[in-house]
Amino acid sequence: ANPGFTAMGTAAVTRMSAAAPGAPVSRPAFLGVAGLAALLLIAAGWGWLRPVPSEQVRRMSLAFGDGQALGAPNDYRVAISPDGSRMVYVGAAVGGKPAYLWLRSWNELKAVPLPGTEGGYNPSFSPDGTRLAFIAGTPRTVRAVSLAGGPPVTLTDSLVDRGGLGWGYDGYIYTDGHLEGDGLMRVKETGGSPEPVTMPDTAAGEIYHVGPAPLPNGKGLLFTAVQRGASAIDAQIAVYDFETRKHRILVAGAMARYIPSGHLLYVTADGTLMAAPFDQARMMPTGEGVAVAGGVSVRGTNRVDLSVSNNGMMLYASGTVSTGNWELVWVSRDGVATAVDSSWTGFFGTPRLSPDARQVAVTRSDGSQSSLWVKQLDRGPAAKLTPDAGRFVAWHPDGKTVAFVPTAGNAIWTGPADGSVLPTPWRGDPGRLGSLEYSRDGNWLVFGSLADLYGFQTHGDSSRAELVKGPYVDAYPALSPDGRWLAYASDESGRWEVYVRPFPDTRPAKRQVSVTGAIEPRWSRDGRELFFQSGDGTLVTVPVVPGPVFNSAAPKSLFNVTLYIRNGGFLGYDVAPDGKRFLMARPVGANRVNADELILVENFFQELKAKVKR
Repeated sequence: ANPGFTAMGTAAVTRMSAAAPGAPVSRPAFLGVAGLAALLLIAAGWGWLRPVPSEQVRRMSLAFGDGQALGAPNDYRVAISPDGSRMVYVGAAVGGKPAYLWLRSWNELKAVPLPGTEGGYNPSFSPDGTRLAFIAGTPRTVRAVSLAGGPPVTLTDSLVDRGGLGWGYDGYIYTDGHLEGDGLMRVKETGGSPEPVTMPDTAAGEIYHVGPAPLPNGKGLLFTAVQRGASAIDAQIAVYDFETRKHRILVAGAMARYIPSGHLLYVTADGTLMAAPFDQARMMPTGEGVAVAGGVSVRGTNRVDLSVSNNGMMLYASGTVSTGNWELVWVSRDGVATAVDSSWTGFFGTPRLSPDARQVAVTRSDGSQSSLWVKQLDRGPAAKLTPDAGRFVAWHPDGKTVAFVPTAGNAIWTGPADGSVLPTPWRGDPGRLGSLEYSRDGNWLVFGSLADLYGFQTHGDSSRAELVKGPYVDAYPALSPDGRWLAYASDESGRWEVYVRPFPDTRPAKRQVSVTGAIEPRWSRDGRELFFQSGDGTLVTVPVVPGPVFNSAAPKSLFNVTLYIRNGGFLGYDVAPDGKRFLMARPVGANRVNADELILVENFFQELKAKVKR
C-alpha cells in the first residue's frame, strides 16, 4: 500500500467519526469523501505505474565572444565544474596580450578572465568546485586559485611537465612529472614537494605517461600510457592501483575519464567517444565498450579536450580529421593552394624539400602502415625508403642522403635518398629524439632530445654538443643558411614562442622574435626571412636584417593555416627556394572540421543508459 494514501484516508475517516452521535450523514458529503479517496487511489496508482519521463539529451555548439577565443590546441584546454554550472577554458593570446584561463557560467552570456592565470593551461576543478588548479610559468609550476577571488598560490615549482593535471579526491593533485622515466607525480593540494607515482614500463615499450584522472573512490588513477607500436606511436588507457603500486593496460585509447554514471569514458585514436561499464572497486571494465559519439578532436597521440560533470554535463572539442585522405599542396603567400599530385594521397608527416627542391622526403601513412618516402616533384614517382616510419627527416646538403629518426629506438639513421641501400644507424642518443636539421655546409646535424636541443658534428668529435638546455621544453631547431643563427621554439615564457641564438656557441645571446605564441620556425633559402606558425593559426614572416648581430623587423601575417594543421596542433611545412610558396598537406577536398568547436551535451548520462548495457 501507499503509506501516503493510507494516512490521508485515515484522517478523512477520523473527521467523519467526530460528528455528533446519531447525526445523519448526508449522501453528497459521503460521496465527496469516497470520491476523493478514489481519486487519490487512482492518482497514487498512476504515480507508481507510469514511467518517469527521461531528461532530454541536448547538444549545442558554444560560441565565443570577441577576444575570448579558445587557445591554440597544444595542451588540455577545458574543464567543467563538478556541478555542471560553469566551465573554464584556455583562451588565446590576442594582440600581443598573454593568454588567460577564462571562466564562463551557463547563466552568463560571456566569459571572464581569471586574474593571475596568465599563460595557464591544463585546468582542473577541485572536487567541491570552489578552486581551480592549473599549470603555468617558467619553470612550470602547479598553481591553485579560489574561484571566489584572490591570487593564485603556487603548490610546487619542481619537475612539472605539460601532459595534463587532475585534482584527486584524496587531497592530492596529480600531474605529468619531468621525472626519471617520465611518469606521473602528485603534490598535496596545500602545496609541498612532488612525489613520484607511476613509472613507464619500458620493457613493454612505454615511453611516458600523461593525462592523470583520479578515481573518485581514491583507490586508483586512470592515465594514458604512450608507447612505441609496430609502426607508430600508440596510446593505451591504463589504471594505477595505489595499494599494489602497479599499473595495467585497460583498452587502446588517447584519453579516459571515470564518470559518476559508473562508466569508463575514453576516446580512441580516430576521435570516437567510447563508454564501457566500469567497476571502481576492481578497477576494471565489466562490459564491452560502445561508441556513443564521433568527431572528438584528438591531437597527436593523447591531447583531447573532454570534461564531464557529476550531473551529466559533457564538454568536448570536435574536429578529428581523416588519417588517410590527405594530399600535398603548394600554398602561395596569399593563401592560394594547388595540389602537387592529386593521385598520391595518405596522411603525411612533416615534408622536407631536397636542396634542389626537386624531391620531397615525407612520412606517409595509408591507414595501416607508416613509412618514409621520397617523391619526385611534382607528378613524379615515389619510393619507399623504410618499412618503419621516420618521424623526423633532414636532407644532407649533397641532396643524396637523408637522416631520420625511426619510431622505435633512440637513434639517428642515415641512408641514400634513392633507396639503393637500406638505411643504417648513425648515432644513438639516450633521449626521445625530435626534429633534425643539417647545417648548409653539412658539418652539423642539430636535433631535439627530450626537452632540449643538441648537435652532432658530422666529422671528427662524435660527442653531442649542448645547444639549448633548461627546465622547459625546447624544440624545432632551424639553422640559418649561413650557419650563424639557430632558431627554435620554447615554452620558457609559459607558452610557445620562437627565439634565435648565435650558432654554434649559443650562450652569448638570445632574441625573442614572436609575441603571440609560435612554433615551427623555418628560414628562407636566402636567410632574409624567418617563418613560423603563430598562436592565432596564421603563417607569419619576420624580415631579417643582415648585419653582425641578429636583427629583425616586425612580424607580418601571411595567411591562415588552420586547414593544414595536423593532429597535435603542428603545421608541418617547408619553404620553396624562391620563398614565394610553401609545401604543406591538407585533407582531400579541404573538408576539415573546425577543431576549435566546443560541444556541450546536457543529460549525457541518459544517453549512456540507453546505449551501454552492463
